[in-house]
Amino acid sequence: MTTATKSQYQAAIDRAQRMGGTTRVTELGGGAYRVLGSRADLYTVRVDTDGNFTCTCPAGRHDTACWHAAAAWLLRAAQSAAGAIPAAAAPRESDADARARLLAESRARTRHITELEGSLADCFTSAA
Repeated sequence: MTTATKSQYQAAIDRAQRMGGTTRVTELGGGAYRVLGSRADLYTVRVDTDGNFTCTCPAGRHDTACWHAAAAWLLRAAQSAAGAIPAAAAPRESDADARARLLAESRARTRHITELEGSLADCFTSAA
């Protein structure tokens, strides 16, 4: 079980949001989540019945708050706010397939953000 201060948890949440938030999380069902790490590693985050998060990343293995667990927490918080019930576990995809899918999704979102930033920059340069 991860134990941290409020500021450490907040730092993990902030980093999760900078890293793409819930876009890097796949719900596996049964309180398990797969998270694509910053170096394309896949980590498993588990949430027990008491709401305690654990992660297989190096920090998580030392019971330190990590952004992978924070990203899973963000997904659960969004689902709860929307009144969504977590879906039943789908057939599990292989780690290689999940890594490829998550990388492709992350790259597509990055391209979209870059396009939006360019459009925003165009608005400011054409207004001047």
